[in-house]
Amino acid sequence: MSFAVRLAWPGDLGALAAAAVCAQADPDRFIGYVGHDAAAIAADLAEIAGVKHWFEATHVALDDERNVLGWIAAETDTDLGRVWWWGPFLADGNEALRDPISDALFSAGERSLKEISEQEFAIDERSAGLERFVERHGFVAHEGSVVLNSGDMLGSAATPTDVVMGLAEEHHDAVAALHDQIFPTARTPGSLLVSQTDERHQCFVAVVNDEVIAYVATIFENDQSLSIDSLGVAVKHRAAGWGRMLVTAAMRARRDEATHAHLTVRSTNDAARRLYASLGFTEERIVILMRRGFSLT
Repeated sequence: MSFAVRLAWPGDLGALAAAAVCAQADPDRFIGYVGHDAAAIAADLAEIAGVKHWFEATHVALDDERNVLGWIAAETDTDLGRVWWWGPFLADGNEALRDPISDALFSAGERSLKEISEQEFAIDERSAGLERFVERHGFVAHEGSVVLNSGDMLGSAATPTDVVMGLAEEHHDAVAALHDQIFPTARTPGSLLVSQTDERHQCFVAVVNDEVIAYVATIFENDQSLSIDSLGVAVKHRAAGWGRMLVTAAMRARRDEATHAHLTVRSTNDAARRLYASLGFTEERIVILMRRGFSLT
């Protein structure tokens, strides 16, 4: 079978999402930045960062009958000089062409980048095929992250308002500073985290004696799930239950909308894994970050 690679067209969106759904169900083809629902994948791809239109960042492999064999997309931050690769997502039934299709898609995607050297893939630790692919292209494994999912949205009790409250403008500087102190290499800096105050982004803070001592930031995703984007507690206030209180408040605030909550934590962060286990979260998979051109350690 022969194939060709080209930039995606607007009309490809549905077929690409369908191919990704099949790939995401297989640990050997799973990519960490994308979910499992076709409509949500299409919506996420349509919002991909770094370009005006999603198809400018997406390459697709087609057979002679124009069936989708696979695709890859590059989410970029030109200010940071970094790209996060979505894919390569390979459609079912093309195992014999797995390596040639993956390599051709990646090569086409790289040629479209504008001098971005810092690159990252996120793959399931069980994926022998993707591991071979990224290593073949010079990527090195870094610390893994555990993907956690909740079974419910923690009941219907009211959110406490005396100490834990929604983010207000007066909290912005303190939350941004706390976030940057705890997560100095985070993809989202503190200034951006506090400025994202739309209907999909929420942030709760714990305030004691007029001091912001902890915060949690969440995103209501396109698949109707709640992503716990970041949780930070000042060092001197840790192990006192603030993380549990904030996560509970954030989940209960979305209990009528979200199907479940999810997040990732570093595999070595035993305290966070214990916290979320106590709240009913289960560990779904471990995702390995494969990087080339940079390290965050």
